[in-house]
Amino acid sequence: MVVPTGTATPWREIDVTTSHNSTCYLRDGHVTGSADLLAEQLRMDGITRSTYPAVVLAEETQLELGWYGYIDEGYDEVLCNEHGETSDGETVDEPRPCVFTLINLEDA
Repeated sequence: MVVPTGTATPWREIDVTTSHNSTCYLRDGHVTGSADLLAEQLRMDGITRSTYPAVVLAEETQLELGWYGYIDEGYDEVLCNEHGETSDGETVDEPRPCVFTLINLEDA
């Protein structure tokens, strides 16, 4: 049974447009720490079928500091800059610090 993303760990998948076959995961805060829980979330979301490939993906990914917020009345979570501006020119209500990473699905 798949648990909704972000409910068992602080990591959650968000929808971002990328030119690659990838997906974006983020969690609140500006402390990078380890990606152990990211591996668990990747497995739980069905990105990988088992723990070992999820751990490999999490260890190889580059964690980045950034900002996110909500648009469309709080339904769409998007990456933005510290001023709340998105790459599409929209503005979020309240920019929040986050740690994010792009996971290459071709490696999954």
